[in-house]
Amino acid sequence: MKKQMTRHKVLKVLQNVSGIPHGDHRTIYEAGRGPMLLPTGEFFIDYSTYPGGSSDEVPLAVIQELEREGLIRKAFPKKPEIKAWVLA
Repeated sequence: MKKQMTRHKVLKVLQNVSGIPHGDHRTIYEAGRGPMLLPTGEFFIDYSTYPGGSSDEVPLAVIQELEREGLIRKAFPKKPEIKAWVLA
């Protein structure tokens, strides 16, 4: 079973932008699988690609809660098919 991130950890990681070579935010994204990158329903933060990162999964319930509270927003609001979020 994959480790899952808590709400507190998700917010802490999204706020830490140190080590990002391009851009000014971290993104929660839906993982894709296979040659066509089919959606998996599994969500992660790009944090895993940087020193000190983690590959823990972000539970959808945490994403929905943070979005409902206005703490995160869709990264691509004009493309609802892309399931990705950033800090609001």
